[in-house]
Amino acid sequence: GGRIMKTLQFFVLYMRAMIATNLKAALALRASFLTSMVMMALNNIFFVINWVIFFDYFDAVRGWGLREMIVLCGIASTGFGMCVFFLGGSRELARLIDEGNLDTWLVQPKPVLSSALASKCQASGLGDILSGLGLLVYSGIFTEPSKALVVAFVSIASCLVFLGASVMVHSLAFWLGRTNQLSRTMQEFLILFGLYPGGIHRPFAKVVLYVVLPAGLFAWLPMELIEGFTIENALLLAAGTAAYFGFSLWVFSRGLLRYASGSSFAVVA
Repeated sequence: GGRIMKTLQFFVLYMRAMIATNLKAALALRASFLTSMVMMALNNIFFVINWVIFFDYFDAVRGWGLREMIVLCGIASTGFGMCVFFLGGSRELARLIDEGNLDTWLVQPKPVLSSALASKCQASGLGDILSGLGLLVYSGIFTEPSKALVVAFVSIASCLVFLGASVMVHSLAFWLGRTNQLSRTMQEFLILFGLYPGGIHRPFAKVVLYVVLPAGLFAWLPMELIEGFTIENALLLAAGTAAYFGFSLWVFSRGLLRYASGSSFAVVA
């Protein structure tokens, strides 16, 4: 028990140090950092303005109105932003694998995946977080203190689902080689599907978008929990997030064994 706690404490301190180092490096280029952050925030706001104009002409889409769309965009932006701001390596993982850049971490006692994910900080992610939280405040959901806890819970879940999906699609590089562009495109598809009303999809499509490309876990279910919290949906989100994230770790570990064995890459000394 004590050994596990020490290992966990070391891991937390290591990740905190990695993220802090990358954040300092990003902040050193202050103008670039602020520009990326502001541009991403504006991009999200303009996207929501499109929905405002749309709902001037239509009252609802399969039960989804303007408020639901603002909450949806808010939570998706926040979850995505947390992932790419703190763990920006999730957008470059396939490239790191393809170029053999995992070698550095393979010979160290630290976890390879954690090191790769925390190796970069994307300033635009902070713009996503701030604009996402701003949209949630604007939507008027914070009617009681407990809503803040719900938002914190679903934001972390959304972040982990996106992270799990990212690890999974970028792990294709272990078997297929140069997949960075393909992997990033699949990430964009997840965001794209997540930012449209879940009610427009037929049952089969919904199954696909909860299991294969988890837009449902990433955005729709978190939105439903914010609008009306139920224990059943909270447990469903927690279980779905844990299962999806856990499976992504397994896929990466299988790929890493292949990478380290030199079956498709040079043998690591």
